[in-house]
Amino acid sequence: MGGSVWKSSPAVAAALLLCGGTYIARASNAPWSVWGTPAAAFFCLSLLILHQSRSRGGREIISSLSFSLTLFFSSAAYSAAGIQLTQPSHIKHYLDTPDPRRLVCEIADEPRVKDGKTITLVHVRSMSTSDDSLCTEGDALLTIVLDKNVGEKSRAFSYGSLITFDGTLCAPISSRNPGEFSYREYLELNNIFATVHLFGYSSVHVISEGTPNWFFAQIIFPSKHFVLHIINTAMTGDAANFLIGLLLGDRTDMSADIKRAFVNTGTIHVLAVSGSHVVLVVAIIYTIFGLIRLPERSKIIATILGVLYYMELTGATPSVVRASLMAIVVLLAKLFQQRTNVYNSLGVSAVILLVYDPLQMFDAGFQLSYAAVFSMVYFYPKLALLIKKVPESLEEVKAIDYVLKLFAISLSAQIGTIPFTAYFFGRVSLVSLAANLVVVPLVEIIVTVGFVAVLVGTCSAWLSTCFSEVNNLLAWFTLKFVLLSNAVPLATVSTATFGLKETFFYSAVVAALFNVTDSAVLKRVLFISFAAIDFLVVKPLLTPDDAALHTLRVEFLDVGQGDAALIEFPTGEKFLVDAGPKTLTYDAGEKVVAPYLRRRGISALDAIVISHPHSDHLGGVPYLLRNIEVTEMVDAGQRAHSSLYYDYDLVSSGRRRAVFAGMPLASISNVRLYTMHPSNSFLDVDSTDGYEHLNNTSLVFKLQYGSTSFLFAGDAEIPVEEQLNTVYASFLKSDILKAGHHGSITSSSEEFLANVQPKEVVVSVGKFNKFRHPSAKVLERFRNTGAHIHRTDDAGAIIFESDGHSIKHVNWRKD
Repeated sequence: MGGSVWKSSPAVAAALLLCGGTYIARASNAPWSVWGTPAAAFFCLSLLILHQSRSRGGREIISSLSFSLTLFFSSAAYSAAGIQLTQPSHIKHYLDTPDPRRLVCEIADEPRVKDGKTITLVHVRSMSTSDDSLCTEGDALLTIVLDKNVGEKSRAFSYGSLITFDGTLCAPISSRNPGEFSYREYLELNNIFATVHLFGYSSVHVISEGTPNWFFAQIIFPSKHFVLHIINTAMTGDAANFLIGLLLGDRTDMSADIKRAFVNTGTIHVLAVSGSHVVLVVAIIYTIFGLIRLPERSKIIATILGVLYYMELTGATPSVVRASLMAIVVLLAKLFQQRTNVYNSLGVSAVILLVYDPLQMFDAGFQLSYAAVFSMVYFYPKLALLIKKVPESLEEVKAIDYVLKLFAISLSAQIGTIPFTAYFFGRVSLVSLAANLVVVPLVEIIVTVGFVAVLVGTCSAWLSTCFSEVNNLLAWFTLKFVLLSNAVPLATVSTATFGLKETFFYSAVVAALFNVTDSAVLKRVLFISFAAIDFLVVKPLLTPDDAALHTLRVEFLDVGQGDAALIEFPTGEKFLVDAGPKTLTYDAGEKVVAPYLRRRGISALDAIVISHPHSDHLGGVPYLLRNIEVTEMVDAGQRAHSSLYYDYDLVSSGRRRAVFAGMPLASISNVRLYTMHPSNSFLDVDSTDGYEHLNNTSLVFKLQYGSTSFLFAGDAEIPVEEQLNTVYASFLKSDILKAGHHGSITSSSEEFLANVQPKEVVVSVGKFNKFRHPSAKVLERFRNTGAHIHRTDDAGAIIFESDGHSIKHVNWRKD
């Protein structure tokens, strides 16, 4: 990194190097010493160059390069060491132990009580068994569920209290399927490494009230209570929760539909406490202390303290920390009468955040926040020049001038955030610019009135209520507008496959458009773009991926308590076998299967194969048929008396094909699909016998590719297995067995397994399911065959690839 960059924007250069080092350390997962050694070497070299430059002068470029490399490798070593060098007493080493332990914890935050459930952050101080005890460190998320069977009531716990209970520290749930949100990564970014679930408040005992942090116990939490009281006195429901989110950054109680509407309309950024909020805080404090004629230096110091107070009040999220640190840098520059550089102010805030916690750079809020501000700082002046070209007659109309400037601010922010929005949310809003023109000014007014209502509330409850009533109307209108904007046809477009390649080309187009008059910059952009295009075009020709052309890929998705498997054939056809469950609150087709297909770039399926019409297999199919192109449905002609089946029958009309034992499931080049069940002795399409009957009409088939094979057993039970043993015997032998009926005791008999001789067994099952699947006895049968067991409740999606000679298990999680 050249000396000119260090001179013009040293903090930005340092922040970029810190980000680069942190990223490379996490991506490589190399030992911290791999980075620490060059960091120490370049540090010594930098000192030597610095000493020589003082005596001889020059060597500015070499000095800058050496210091840059020192910072880069130091950042990599620092972030890697933070992950790898945890103390032996850290709780991450004691997760998912087979037996509960006696835990002693300190409540580290205000407990949240809602709907018979208490959720709070705890510091785990110690754990013990009957034989041993250990002092520990690390934070966990504790959830206590009310036991209604014994008539108990929710109990209140205080911040700072020491509590004890018997429980298990569980590893948070990771991504269930490739590309999905990882709850574990989210918690780890917030330095939470375990979850604990307790049933019943009687299991928790308070040891002492502890010694809570005075600042939080006496100032921050009472302040939050006061703000919540002011809001809830005059407002209720969605409007109240919306204002709480705007003022305090707490969106917990906002409905999922409203949050989704803000995402889809590109206005989700207004829900993050950020720059505009901090500017208002600074303006209010400055105004108040200006009225009492406080000296300038005292006023600046008081404002800095006020900004820090508000930062903690709102939970110190990346967006508010960034804005607060920027404001403090500007205020300190004013205090010491120094000029400020906006880019450097941003860089300083980023450096402080990254030094405190390098992993913050992987937080979506961190990336979106900095992308938005950098983008506004860079692009708004360029857009402002275009506004000046508006005819003077229109420019003199203040309303038009205001709308144009607001449009320019919104556009400049979105230019920088579109790649991040496309990646993190999988959708980009087409109504965003229009929606922001209305929502942004409304939110600024709501936040201002909200602050005034809180301040006035310290003197007059009645006057505060008057302001809150105004906000109630404004919040109602804003929410209605966002929901209506979300209902506009084609309001969003899917960007599930958006990646680095798309980000590069997007950036190149933007850079070219905004530098079309700067020939030097335009030439560099075009040169880099054409070089990248040549590389992307030529690389596949030089290194063709022949393996991909001959690979069969079978993906058993984690859909909870149900089945869903995607088969991608070597010749390009794509089959889905079942589509997971559907309940009153959950549709696997909508929540899991369709998003997964979009992330894989799959917009059409050649067939959906239905093993049988129970809700845990058929559930997601109607949604898929309505939202994805499906050529045909393949089932065994079973019927069921359920609203789900009637819906499936309606939407699949004209596309259904029934297959039975002995018929080919489909015709695919170089692949054989043998239908082995149902046979006539089990199939009666007019029967209404119920659950057991439908299980035993399951469509069972074998997939043979080269010398490798997969056996899909649906929910077939032992009577079906007995017939399969008689009819097919050794032909049942398969490398991969999709276990029948989720590993239930009613399936997977010893004789059947002896014929199949599986090397790998996949059990598609939901975590903590009420049926207690899979059966311990069945798991023991699998082990006795020598098979390796894969469970979706433990490992998430199970993916295999076959080249026709061997099968490879794809470890997509890498955790």
